[in-house]
Amino acid sequence: ALLEMRRFKQAVSVLHRALKLEPNNEMMRYNLAIAQLADKDKNSALIQYSFLKKTNADLAQKLFETIYKDKLISAKVSN
Repeated sequence: ALLEMRRFKQAVSVLHRALKLEPNNEMMRYNLAIAQLADKDKNSALIQYSFLKKTNADLAQKLFETIYKDKLISAKVSN
């Protein structure tokens, strides 16, 4: 809901607290990365990606594609 309301900093804060309670919740970690990206914090999103890469390759790939969406599109266009 916070992401939809474009309250990214608040979403990051809430998701960080929630992950302390459920550190293995992959979807929560993914959503945290999306909130961090929306808040223009790519480095923090990449940290979440590294966690997901170890536990959920499919979700990690989805996040990777989101993080580098602009790069993947430009690579396809230049081919």
